[in-house]
Amino acid sequence: SCLWLAGIALAYQWYSISAGPLVPSMSLLGEKEMPSLGLGVYMSAPGDETYNSVKWALEAGYRMVDTAQMYRNEASVGKAVKDSGIPREQLWIQSKLHTDNHGYQKTLSSVKQSIEEMGLEYLDSFLVHSPYGGKLVETWDALLKLQKDGLLRTVGVSNYDIRHIKALA
Repeated sequence: SCLWLAGIALAYQWYSISAGPLVPSMSLLGEKEMPSLGLGVYMSAPGDETYNSVKWALEAGYRMVDTAQMYRNEASVGKAVKDSGIPREQLWIQSKLHTDNHGYQKTLSSVKQSIEEMGLEYLDSFLVHSPYGGKLVETWDALLKLQKDGLLRTVGVSNYDIRHIKALA
């Protein structure tokens, strides 16, 4: 089967997760598999609210969690992930860059800070949350360096339109 997203074909398959139900995964262009169903913690307060949401979602069989620097709950996500007892390689943890952190050096340091706050060794995906912080190419180059260094498995963009994507080409 195939899913079209922004003109890019993504192959997807069904796979079983250890906690129960079948969850579809998508094959990304870098040959990585990403669960197509996950928990987003936008509007979840840092602390118990986010921690419990992630904990209960993982217990229910979710294997993907999406957060962002601007949500201010990355530390709670990381704690729930670590406390879950689920092997890290079975999870997909994704965050997004705050608009204020665009630019090469700011991106490098803020992504490293996100990973540290979550208490993780790497993130499966890191997205530029919005193009409106400017410095698109410098920001993208920093994410590619972090990916090359092994801190990010995949990188991407969110809330971009065609003109922003073309700027990265």
